[in-house]
Amino acid sequence: MPVGRLTNVDLMRVIVFTFVISAHVVTYTLDQEELPVAAWGLTVHFARYAFVFVSALVLCHGYQDRNLSACRFWRRRLAAVVPPYVLWTLIYYGIDTAQYGWPGLVPWLQLLLLHLVWGTEWYHLYFLLVAIQLYLVLPALRWMTDQWPAAHGLMIGIAAVIQLGYMTLINLVPAPAGPWVIIWEHAEKSLPLYALFAVGGAVAARHLDQLETGLLRHWRLLVPIGVLSLLGTLVAFNLRAAGTATWSAAAASFPSVLPWAVAATLICLLASTAWTRHHATPRGINHIVRAGARRAFGVFLIHPLLLWIIVITPSPLDQLPGTLSRVLIIFILTITGSLAVVELLLHTSLSKPLLGRSRTTRPSQTELQPG
Repeated sequence: MPVGRLTNVDLMRVIVFTFVISAHVVTYTLDQEELPVAAWGLTVHFARYAFVFVSALVLCHGYQDRNLSACRFWRRRLAAVVPPYVLWTLIYYGIDTAQYGWPGLVPWLQLLLLHLVWGTEWYHLYFLLVAIQLYLVLPALRWMTDQWPAAHGLMIGIAAVIQLGYMTLINLVPAPAGPWVIIWEHAEKSLPLYALFAVGGAVAARHLDQLETGLLRHWRLLVPIGVLSLLGTLVAFNLRAAGTATWSAAAASFPSVLPWAVAATLICLLASTAWTRHHATPRGINHIVRAGARRAFGVFLIHPLLLWIIVITPSPLDQLPGTLSRVLIIFILTITGSLAVVELLLHTSLSKPLLGRSRTTRPSQTELQPG
């Protein structure tokens, strides 16, 4: 299969990031202890898994039939994600310092170091740590899928066992005392939680034509399976919410979420593939999708800041507390405001350090940024 731009996967990436932002807007502006709010956050947080799948797929596809030097790959990918991670951690930490006061130089530096190590500054930067881990193992994943094509099904099965086992461990086994507690405290930042999607994306890159054709052919089966898996996830959530805090019951790492995350990821790929095959034109949809995919990483980094500014700034929105219309307006303002800031930064020398993108308006044919 020739290596080129995957417009359907670019579209899927835009869809996934939109779901991420919707989750943050809803849970940030409404009460997370309300069942509908927590349920929405749980439902759309399949996106974290879908993005690992997309990242592994596109990177392995981009290096298909090409020599992949691990050191060269790491230099390129880490250079695109580590500086934005550090700088945005500093930006958000500076905002927190301005809000909550200066604790003194030594405590300030100690807490900054902890934020950098664990991705705990605000609620989204942890995912860049997941992306870094994925980049570190991706040359090995690509090598394995190349060397053992007959074992692709076995690889996916092993990855599913690892992820399900990890989900079960961190949610159903009490955290121990001692140093091992770190696994439970930082579970969502660990690659084993995304093992199935990392391996699945790498394998999918080797069988992309067959996968897309199969999804289009069997969509009447996939969609009901997705609906049933979502219902199962929500039933499990409601049962858990009866015995614990609602926000805790909505943890996206709970084992019952896995079937829905898999189904939703495949449905997003199905929808993106169907749309691009029937509607894409070189100067129309393709251009819009590529532009959106190019800006998605920056929007991911910036949107919590825009969301925070919109919520704390006095405006007529204050007259619509807790309503669907208010949430929708904030959602639109957050996306458009983030896009405007990203567009501005793309035309400055800050583009590379803050967005991981070179100062250009033309999208690269092979680049992929995490989110």
